Amino acid sequence: MNKLVFIWMGDTALRAWGRELPPQVRRDRAEQLRNSVMGTPTSATKGKKGILLITIRARAMASRLPSRPAAFRRLLAGLGVAVASISLAAAQSANAVATSKHINLSGVTLNLGAIFATEEQQIEASGVLDGAPYKISWSVFPSPSPVLAAVQSGALDAGINLGDAGVELADASGTPWTAADAPIKVIGVYPTVHPDIETIATTASGITKLSQIKGKSFVYDVGGDTEEEYLFDLTYEHLTPADVTPIIVPAADLVSTFQSGNGQVFAGPATSFLPLIDSGAARVISTSKQVGVPALGAVIANSASLANPAKAAALKDFMGRLTEFWVWYSKHISQDATIQETAADVPAQYSTAIAVAGEGYLVPITKSIVTEEQTAANALHTAGTIDTGINVAPLFDTAFNSEVIAAEKKYGVPQGAPKPKVTSKAKGTSKPKA
Repeated sequence: MNKLVFIWMGDTALRAWGRELPPQVRRDRAEQLRNSVMGTPTSATKGKKGILLITIRARAMASRLPSRPAAFRRLLAGLGVAVASISLAAAQSANAVATSKHINLSGVTLNLGAIFATEEQQIEASGVLDGAPYKISWSVFPSPSPVLAAVQSGALDAGINLGDAGVELADASGTPWTAADAPIKVIGVYPTVHPDIETIATTASGITKLSQIKGKSFVYDVGGDTEEEYLFDLTYEHLTPADVTPIIVPAADLVSTFQSGNGQVFAGPATSFLPLIDSGAARVISTSKQVGVPALGAVIANSASLANPAKAAALKDFMGRLTEFWVWYSKHISQDATIQETAADVPAQYSTAIAVAGEGYLVPITKSIVTEEQTAANALHTAGTIDTGINVAPLFDTAFNSEVIAAEKKYGVPQGAPKPKVTSKAKGTSKPKA
C-alpha cells in the first residue's frame, strides 16, 4: 500500500542547506511563518520541535495525489488558516487599474509574500522600491503552498516568484474556477534565463534514468513548479502517483530531507541540488526543459485586491519596479551571491552559481503564453496525472501588461535573456534522454 507522506516543520526545526540555523534566526523565521500563515500560536503548536510526519496509508489518496492542493488547504484550515473563495467579475481588475491613476497611495500597504528571505532582501538592496508612494509589508515562507493559501485567503495581496503551475494545480483540485469566481490570478510571469527545475536521484538508489522511478520514493513540494515537474516526470513514463511513494516536504527542506536519507528521487530547484550533484551524492535524471514543464515564475495576486482601486494602483506601480529589479539583478550577480550567503546560509562556493541560475525577467502575459500553459494542463489531464481538465485563461490577468511593457522599454530586458516562449512536450510518449 502506497504512503502519502507530509513533512511539516515545527517551530525550531527550520534548516538551510542541511544545517541548523542560529537559534534566533530559527525563532524569527518560525515566528514569521506562524504569524503569517498559522495565526496565533496554540498550546498544540507552540514550542514544537523537530519534524511532524503525517502518514496517510491509502492507495486511493495516492492515486489522486494531484488533488492535494485542496488537501493541503484543508490541512492549513485545520491549523487556523481561513481559505475563502471570493466571487468577483473578471472585469473588476481592469476597471480598478483603469480608475486608479490619481489615487493617493500614501495610506496603502501592499502585503507581499516571498519564498525565502533572499528575494525580499535582493529587491530591497536593488533600490527599486525607493520612493514608492505606498508601504510594503513582507512575509517570508519556506515553500509556495502557504504563500498561495495566504494570497487566496486575502492575508496577502500578492506572492512573488511563485511557479505558474501553482494556480493551475489549485484550480484542478476541485470545481474549476471561472473568470468570475477565481480567487487568485497570475498578473505577471517571468521566464528564467537558465533551466531552474530538475529531478535528481540519490547515487545510493542506483537510479540512473527516469524510467527507473517506478516503485521508488519521490520527494517534492506542492503548489508550484516542483509539483508540476513531479507530475510531468510521471506522465513521461506513463505512470501515475500510485506507482511511486510520494513524500511531500517544504521546498526549504528538500536538501536536509535528502541528507537525512529519506527519499530516493527528488524534484526541486536546480540551485538547491548543486552541492548534492557536486559531491557525487546525486545525479540528474530529468530537467524541466526535457519533460516540458513551462516553469515560469509568476506574480500571483488576490482577486479582491485586484478589484480594489487603491491596491490595484499600488500593484501596477510595483510591477513596473519589479521589472526594473530583474534588470538590476542581472548586473549585480556578486551582490546577489552575497545575499544568498547571508540570508539563506548558502555555502560561498555555490553562491555565485546560484545567483546566476536565478536570473529572470518580467514579460507581459501574451496569448502564446496562455496557450502553452493550456497545452501543459491538457497534457497532464490527458495522461491522467490530474483528474480535472481546466481552462487556464481565467487564471491570467493582463491588466498589468502595460506597466511591464513600459518598464521593459525604459530599462531593457537582461542581456542574454531568452524569448518568453515555453514549450510543452508532455504527450505521454516522448522521454528525456537517459
